[in-house]
Amino acid sequence: MAGQARHALITGATQGIGLEAARALLQQGWKVTLVGRDPKALERVQGDLAGTGEVATQLADLSLLRQTQALGRRMLEKGERLHALINNAGAYFHPRQMTGEGVESTWALNHLSPFGLTRTVEPLLRASSAEGQPARVVVVSSNAHSMAKKPPLDDLEFAEGYRAMQAYARSKLANIWFVREQARRWAENGPGGITINAVHPGVVGTRFFRGNGFFGWFWRTLLDRVAITPAEGARGLVRLASDPALTGVTGKYFSRETEKQPGGLGLDETLASQVFDASARRWAEITREG
Repeated sequence: MAGQARHALITGATQGIGLEAARALLQQGWKVTLVGRDPKALERVQGDLAGTGEVATQLADLSLLRQTQALGRRMLEKGERLHALINNAGAYFHPRQMTGEGVESTWALNHLSPFGLTRTVEPLLRASSAEGQPARVVVVSSNAHSMAKKPPLDDLEFAEGYRAMQAYARSKLANIWFVREQARRWAENGPGGITINAVHPGVVGTRFFRGNGFFGWFWRTLLDRVAITPAEGARGLVRLASDPALTGVTGKYFSRETEKQPGGLGLDETLASQVFDASARRWAEITREG
């Protein structure tokens, strides 16, 4: 396998920081597989990136856990080494919405999908790690995680008292809990395994809040005043995926390119373990795993 390009799988890769991360990794000589839910957008982006490196695409609506699982299984069937998984896809939903699988949309897309995809493609990541350096998982979180209140374990999907920003903050807190708890559980298998870290990319000027009525307009107007470009926001993702200085760093939270302590409930190890187990059960319930 020596001499072959490193390979990254990037979700939410047809626009914004996912696309810019792909562009940056291609410039470093990586192969990238872009995941999106719109075939026309995937085709357009693949064409835009033509000539910059090896680009593949995978079609999946990651708000649907069975499609997420199918994506992971297709990657397993292809059998290619996977040196980095960048879980970037995410959204903000107002009012509360349910997926076709009966899962609250924020929790499904922002948390359960990266949770399940990471665990599905773990054999590919582990095979790449065996070649020398640990493969890396990057989970895009947000500094909004510090706003989240302690969640009831019997209502992680906000069936009662839904508030869009709290649901979003909770999902981003769950990203950090997942990273910390998964790193701890992988470490139990001994050194040389996969690393996993969370990153707040910064307040990025993207289409993120579009399609959410007045609330989307309000947050877009407020945040656009301090927003950085998608290329700037992608730097943290790219560093966590590729910087040799971060080899072996795992279970951490970064704000852009700098390691930080999570805020709020981010360091609560008990909740991290409880939500991890609840997520595994919910994933298994929907995908019929286990």
